[in-house]
Amino acid sequence: MDRAETATVVVDYSLTTTTTGGEDDPTVLDVQGAIIPGSVFGKYRVLRSLADGGMGMVFLGEDLTLGRMVALKFLHQRLLGDTSAVPRFFAEAVAAARVSHPGVVSVFDCGSVEGGAYLVMEYLTGESLSSRIKRSGRLPIARVLDLGTQLALTLAATHEAGVIHRDLKPGNIHLVPDPAGSDHEFVKVLDFGVAKLLTSSGPPLTQRGDLLGTPYYMAPEQSFDPSTVDHRCDIYSLGCLLYQLVTGTVPFRGSILEILIGHKRVQAASTRSFDPAIPPALDELILRMMAKSPDERPASMVDVVNILASIQVQEPARPPAPLTIGEGMTVVGILVGLGLLLVGIRYLAGLL
Repeated sequence: MDRAETATVVVDYSLTTTTTGGEDDPTVLDVQGAIIPGSVFGKYRVLRSLADGGMGMVFLGEDLTLGRMVALKFLHQRLLGDTSAVPRFFAEAVAAARVSHPGVVSVFDCGSVEGGAYLVMEYLTGESLSSRIKRSGRLPIARVLDLGTQLALTLAATHEAGVIHRDLKPGNIHLVPDPAGSDHEFVKVLDFGVAKLLTSSGPPLTQRGDLLGTPYYMAPEQSFDPSTVDHRCDIYSLGCLLYQLVTGTVPFRGSILEILIGHKRVQAASTRSFDPAIPPALDELILRMMAKSPDERPASMVDVVNILASIQVQEPARPPAPLTIGEGMTVVGILVGLGLLLVGIRYLAGLL
């Protein structure tokens, strides 16, 4: 979810005029149903709007007990009529809580406010990967290898915990600056709202015909044979993401149907057709991750990590460093001396 710096007031009519806090707490909503920046519910204060995503609205909040900034995510009112929406919304908290890895956003709390649902999550500085792509376009190969490795390690941990993300895309990846001040960035994977829990004992949260995911990054089986989806759909999505990072474009464009058919039937162009400087091994890995058949993809994210680690980036040749003043004077002196020597030799040759 992209950050939004404006303090937009978002309407959610499912939340009524009281809160889960004490009797002296002000309401979260005004009379028109808009979330009020500055209002308090329970131990959380709503500060300002951050983002408006597919399932929920995200606000910057403050945990009044612990004195820290948090992200407050409220379920969209329009989804309350969907019988699976609230369970799916809370499933995001369950999925994220299953994974103990620094690359997964932390969910601290969840609950209901008078008919509405909310999550309390780690507040992240930095920007989403989608914002970075819009601002910078293609990324340097070394940066792509670093981000790709971090994402593959994070997803390896989610798969080990029995969680399949199913909606990996730039908007669900956040780049967090290094607190030490270096130019290195850490990735955080967000939004497990459509994640699949492999060992869940509850009823399924999706029905036949549901299209879960984002078409630009969706594995063929997610749209054409969803009953067969396993962890390898995330490998495909990461391949599509790496493709975009090194080429500046997604593998397939067009209408939703054209994009889905492209994933199913069309071989994506080699990344090296966009830029021959892309390492052949990286091009080969990306296209293999995007294989139509899951059996032809790398078997696991651990395999992806190992291949990424083996790819060497050829640094461009550096121009020679300019001479210092002293070095320049020395060279000039040598050239003048050689010139005088040559004149002397010619003079002597003339005498003879």
